[in-house]
This record gives sequence, structure tokens and C-alpha cells, in this order.
Amino acid sequence: HYSLSLSESVSGASSSDQLLRTGSHFEINYLKDWTTKLDWSVGIRYDREISNRQNPGIEVPNAKFFVIGDLYYHFSNFGESKINPYLGVGIGVGYSITSVSQSPSKGYAMILPSLKGGFQTEFAEAKYLLIEGVIESVSSTESFNTGVEQKTSTLNAKASIGYKF
Repeated sequence: HYSLSLSESVSGASSSDQLLRTGSHFEINYLKDWTTKLDWSVGIRYDREISNRQNPGIEVPNAKFFVIGDLYYHFSNFGESKINPYLGVGIGVGYSITSVSQSPSKGYAMILPSLKGGFQTEFAEAKYLLIEGVIESVSSTESFNTGVEQKTSTLNAKASIGYKF
């Protein structure tokens, strides 16, 4: 996934200082058919994001590791094509590490909820190409070595291309 934060709030920081938060998210999932229309999946996810701050003009890198779960509903194919639209909802829990001016903070993170919509198309037997859009809410609570706690909430928009086999 390529991600772009639509909004971000950080405790102890002015929202006007935040310029742009972008990142890349990588997922590996085990997906299982539940019924003909419903699938579920569990997996792991790694996020790498950079938040650009205007005052004092710094880049703040962040990494997150999640265990994730999703539930998908598949609609009927478009006409006679092999294009299958779907919607999904997901959650995740994990670990977050941020470095502010070489001062690390660590803590836990949650994805609640993640709303997904996309298309999958079969290009070979049991092999699919996926194109997906996601809107998700991610929150983290981290502590610096000094004991100071910082809470971050972001609303992300993501676009991705995937492979399902």
C-alpha cells in the first residue's frame, strides 16, 4: 500500500505544524473462504511512515508492526467478466516506534477500523490481481525514555495493488 494521511493529531504538538504524512505498508495475509460471498483473513503488516513537521522543520520517521484481521464481502462479477468487486472491514493491534530528533518513543498501536473496497480479477487459475482503496483510523500511544507519553491518531487513505493465490 501507498498511504497518505488525511488528518493527524499528536498530543503536545500543534496540528498546524504538520505538513504531510506519507508511507508504505506491506501485508502478508492468510485468506480463507467462509461462504461463497464471505472471506476472512489474518496476517501481519509492516508500516513505514514519515511525518513532515513545519515547526521546527523536521522529518519524524515511524515504524509499526501489526497483527491484522479482515472480513470481506464479494459481490457478483461484472457481467460475464472475471472482475469481482468486494468490500471489507478490518482491525489490527501492534507495536509502534517513532524517532523525534534522535529521541525514540515506543508503545502500542491499533487499527480500528479499516474500511476497504476493491476489485479482483482472475488472470490464471486460482491467481488474482487485486486493486484496492482503503480508509483507516490508526492510533498509537508511545512513551519516551523520560516517561513522557505521546498519543497519535491518523486517518489514512491508501491505494494498493495485490496478488492473491
